[in-house]
Amino acid sequence: MVITLNGIPTYKGTAAAIQVNDLTLYYPTESGLAPLDTVFDGFSVQLYEGEYKLTGDVVALYDYGDNVFFEIKYDVKCSKIIRCAIDECCIYAQLEELNSKLSSDCSNAELQETQSKIFDTLRLLKTIKLAANCGNDPSDYIIELENF
Repeated sequence: MVITLNGIPTYKGTAAAIQVNDLTLYYPTESGLAPLDTVFDGFSVQLYEGEYKLTGDVVALYDYGDNVFFEIKYDVKCSKIIRCAIDECCIYAQLEELNSKLSSDCSNAELQETQSKIFDTLRLLKTIKLAANCGNDPSDYIIELENF
């Protein structure tokens, strides 16, 4: 998983000349990993299911020329819940129900709706598996599938 800190804002129309980060990444409890201290605003870590928390601060120095500088400290407090696991037996039960419905749909509109649900379920299931296998976050796809 790639973690990227959003860029710091301009101050009175000027971009920061220097940025110093002091950040700590807390892995999900289930990972068993110790927190990671870093000064980088973008880095990659192994993906685990659970909540990631990034805390710390960013100090930005703004240079206005003529020896006029402003130093501003920004607090960082971010979290993201990563979901990787899905119950394929639950998905199977839903697909079985939809497949049975195919033979009982009375109109073309009903048939198209059922086919669309089957397609979307299979599409999301495959995307979730690919994302997880490639080390990417499948959380949004899992949530979308659960909302069917």
